Amino acid sequence: MNVQFLPGTLAAFALFPLFFSIFASKAKAEEAGFYLEDDALTAGLYESSFPTAYESLSEKRVFHQNRIRGMKRNLNDYSTNLHELRRRFRQIFYGRDDGSSSETPFAIGAEVALPEVAPPKRVKYFPPRDESPRPELPSDVLLNPPGFEPADHGGELAFQVDAPGQFIERRANSIPVAERGSRFDYYLFPRIGYSHPAKKHVFSDTMKEYKVGHSIALSTGVRRGPWTLGIDYSHRHNDLKRRSFVITGGSTYHVQNGENNSMALLLQSSYSLPVYSKLYLVLRGGLGGARYKIKATVNNGIMSVAIPPEPNWCFAGLAGGSLSWVFAENVAAHIGLHYYHEDEVPSYNADLGIEFDF
Repeated sequence: MNVQFLPGTLAAFALFPLFFSIFASKAKAEEAGFYLEDDALTAGLYESSFPTAYESLSEKRVFHQNRIRGMKRNLNDYSTNLHELRRRFRQIFYGRDDGSSSETPFAIGAEVALPEVAPPKRVKYFPPRDESPRPELPSDVLLNPPGFEPADHGGELAFQVDAPGQFIERRANSIPVAERGSRFDYYLFPRIGYSHPAKKHVFSDTMKEYKVGHSIALSTGVRRGPWTLGIDYSHRHNDLKRRSFVITGGSTYHVQNGENNSMALLLQSSYSLPVYSKLYLVLRGGLGGARYKIKATVNNGIMSVAIPPEPNWCFAGLAGGSLSWVFAENVAAHIGLHYYHEDEVPSYNADLGIEFDF
């Protein structure tokens, strides 16, 4: 047996428990979620011991304080093991033992916990009591006050159930036009359309025939239930056909160009009849007056003569109806056919309009 290798062999066996304790403490630290040296560079690539979110700032502060406390404890363990390794190394190889105890570089302290938060106190408000004297009433007056009548809702609830999880809310403004109550509403009804002349003027010395023209109109007034009452203003424009003529002084003058402009102001009323769902038939009529002017240039083959426009007043009337579709709350679209009567150009008007209720 070689004696010179005996001290080295004994030193290796003596240091084996120390190295084993160092690796065991390192493995324990890794299980707890702490990484040192090279492991700190690769730990974040695989897993993280940090929570993904905190419920409050206090929870975040307590978590990081405990994490720093664990790192200090881990460093203290490494310091103790390193001091013990140096002491045994000197004892084995130099035969000296200074007997000094290891000192931990960090003070760990107690573990930090979340502070206990007391539940908020509820304050109940008591209003001041009314100490004023009150007259005593008989029991029959308290049960049935004078002039009191219980409301009869006809067994209807505040909403109508269509299907499970669905209901239709009954609001006053969302009820169709013909189903509203007795209160007054207001409406504004603009419309545009075509004006088709209903007749031509044929006399012994004159023939006037008009082309299809255009019209615009605006109605406004009040509504109560299915009835409306208001005023209607309309303007219609029609051009004269070139075959119109006038005979004067033995010569026949044919129209080169000419036009008629009519303006009417009527007192108008209407009534709405429900047809299907949100579709209504609106019957409309009105009476009033009209003002029209004819402007024309005629020619007898030799010379042209301009006829100056002169305003004329006459009686005017309106009768007809339209189909109304309530496509939005308080808004309805109309398509209708009306007959406008006046002296110069009575006409059938096909028009489109939008009615606004407010």
